[in-house]
Amino acid sequence: MMPALYKRKVIDEIIRFLYSDDIIVIHGARQVGKTSILMYLQGHLEAAGEQTHYIDLEDSRYVVMLNKGVEEFLTHLKEHGFDALAFKKINH
Repeated sequence: MMPALYKRKVIDEIIRFLYSDDIIVIHGARQVGKTSILMYLQGHLEAAGEQTHYIDLEDSRYVVMLNKGVEEFLTHLKEHGFDALAFKKINH
């Protein structure tokens, strides 16, 4: 069972940009809670009915896939039920 994820102050700042075209970069030292923040945000978005997909670049399979290019990544997303082209049409 996963431990409880606690909301951090920075999450309110990040949430302000979730529905914008801005890119959000979360960086910091190891073990400071970056992944926990992402997991909290994923839960927040899914509770709002949004579809999410989390990839961990510590997993070398994702690194290899991303190094092959955007199309490879879009294919991966589609195989997991996320159609990026349909998403773009709905949201723009």
